[in-house]
Amino acid sequence: MHIKSIIIEYQDFLNSITVEKRDYSIDKNANYVITGIRRAGKTWFLFQIAGELLKNDFEKLLYINFEDDRFIGFQATDFDMLLNAYYELHPDNKPVVFLDEVQIIEGWQKFCRRLADQQYRVCITGSNAEMLSSDIASVLGGRYIPLKINPLSFPEYLRFNKLIVKTTDIYGNKKNKIKKLFNEYFRFGGFPEIINIADKRGYLHNIYTTVLYNDIVVRNKIRDTYGLRLLVKKIAESTNDELSYRRMTNLLDASGAKIGTSTIISWIEALKNSFLIRELRNLNYKFSERESRKKYYFVDNGLLTALGVEDGSKLFETLVFNVLRMLYNEMWFFKTANVEVDFVVPGKIIYQASYDVSDPVTRQREINSLVKAGDYLNISKLAILTYDYEETCQNGSKTIEIIPLWKFILMDFWQGVKQA
Repeated sequence: MHIKSIIIEYQDFLNSITVEKRDYSIDKNANYVITGIRRAGKTWFLFQIAGELLKNDFEKLLYINFEDDRFIGFQATDFDMLLNAYYELHPDNKPVVFLDEVQIIEGWQKFCRRLADQQYRVCITGSNAEMLSSDIASVLGGRYIPLKINPLSFPEYLRFNKLIVKTTDIYGNKKNKIKKLFNEYFRFGGFPEIINIADKRGYLHNIYTTVLYNDIVVRNKIRDTYGLRLLVKKIAESTNDELSYRRMTNLLDASGAKIGTSTIISWIEALKNSFLIRELRNLNYKFSERESRKKYYFVDNGLLTALGVEDGSKLFETLVFNVLRMLYNEMWFFKTANVEVDFVVPGKIIYQASYDVSDPVTRQREINSLVKAGDYLNISKLAILTYDYEETCQNGSKTIEIIPLWKFILMDFWQGVKQA
């Protein structure tokens, strides 16, 4: 293994590229553990950080990607070889250390803690939430700050498509271009590389299968891959419905896969830990019900498309969930015997996600649900997010804003209720 040549290779590479910036900020004096689903852009965010920290003086960079086939067979006892090789190249520099997908190397934690203890600036990435969330607190001793990178937001997606948008552009000449790109984003999601890929479905299916097998099956030693694939498919088909563990067990049983509830629970945890899905709890339930009956959303619409989901309402609610997750620290759904609303930010606002409310009956039904939930939860700010319908409605003393999602994302409507 020629570690020195690999170090120089990446120093030269960063000198030769221009990195499109993501909408994340860092403390330049802190160390980071950067997590997120595969292909969300963690590596390129590392390159962004390198440019910001080093001001293009990349001789101070020690970057290693452990998914590089040249590191097959690398072990924890080999870590010091990296520093030794760097100092042979640059004896007068102290490197900034970037370790990409470091969780591949068993025992990586002690080396990363030692680097922090020796006052190195370090950024590491990984695609496994369970490993990183537990080890930051324990083995890493709080020496690293966790930062999760998601697929592109819609404003980032516009920027990566070379369309710079101001709030006023939602009413101007750029509107049609914005809506065209929103339709692409709605169907194929925000993985950064998707923008330049012709076979978008094939690319998305490859991401899904790589996450499923490399980050879930192999890492969790799952043998029943048929049952797991069936579970993921059922979650995708039920993405805007509440699912209990018992219902998931019954759905699989009806499809010929007899999987026990405890196995279902462990598989759900594995899906979450790979960043494939996220969960949402019912604000109305007691603790035990909240834990056993939830809604599940995929982290990106492109993954639903890869799984063959074409239902506009499912894609739409998934996108609304992921948009709101970027805005709020706390969010629930709310369901009783008489009323159900999609997203509640306690004490602030209630959102209903409705793909199409052009039909007056559908529109009134959604308004009635919002008003009832608002009265029950003592929340006066109410909104319906739609694909393209817009109106301001009055229901008694309540005002309900009906806003196209693409416009909601780009306008300042939510600023008054956004959490820090």
